[in-house]
Amino acid sequence: MFVAQYSWTSVSDFLIPVQSEDCPKAFPGRVIRPGQIDVEQVHQWLQQCNTEHAGTCRHLNTPDSNKLGNILVIDVDAQCLRLLPNNGRFIALSYVWGGVEQVETTMSNLEDFCVPGAFGQIARGIPKTIRDAMEFVKQLGEKFLWVDALCIIQDDSSTKQRMIDHMNVIYANAYATLFAASGDNAHAGLPGVSPSSRTIDQPMATVADGLTFLYPTSSKELKKSAWATRGWT
Repeated sequence: MFVAQYSWTSVSDFLIPVQSEDCPKAFPGRVIRPGQIDVEQVHQWLQQCNTEHAGTCRHLNTPDSNKLGNILVIDVDAQCLRLLPNNGRFIALSYVWGGVEQVETTMSNLEDFCVPGAFGQIARGIPKTIRDAMEFVKQLGEKFLWVDALCIIQDDSSTKQRMIDHMNVIYANAYATLFAASGDNAHAGLPGVSPSSRTIDQPMATVADGLTFLYPTSSKELKKSAWATRGWT
C-alpha cells in the first residue's frame, strides 16, 4: 500500500476505508493478498505512474546520468550480466547486505558472469533476496535488474568509488525500485514472490455492510526495519 504523507500529519495515523466490489475506486484502502504478491496490481501501479504523472516520476537520462558511463545490469532472462543498452530501462534493488557472505562480481569472475546462464549455474550461492528480485522482475515482464553486489565490480576501486559517488543517479534513473524491508540480511528473501511465502497481519474491522476500515502500518514498520538504516535509498 502507498501511504501519502501530508505536512500536518500522516495518513497512517487514521483508519482508512477499504475498497469494495461496488465502489472499487471510491476508497484508498486495499486488502493485501495473502501468500503471494498481486503482480497485476503492481503492473497497474506502474502503468498509472507512466500515464498520469510520467513527467514527475520518470528521470531517465537525467543530466548526471552520463557520469555513470556504461553500467552493468542483470539480464534476468539470460541469467547473466551485461551492459545496459542505450535507452534501456532497469529495475533497481535496495536491500540490506547484513554482514552475510554472498556472491560478488570481481575482476576475476566478471567474464564468467557475462556468459548466458551463469547465474543459473551458481543459483545456490546467490542470496535469496537477489534471486527473488530476479524472479519478480521476470514476473513483471521486465528484463534488467541492477543489484550493487553483482553490478558493481567490487575489487575495481576506481569504478566502485565512481558508482558509490553517484548512487543517487542510479536509483533516480531506475524505472522502479524494489526495496526489501523484511529481514535483516541478504538471505531474507522478498516475501510474496514465491507462492505461500508471506503472511499478512493487516488490522481491519467491518463496521457496517460494505464498509470496512483498516489501520495502515507500513510507514511505521519501515521506520523500524533494518532496511531503514541503509546508507542510501
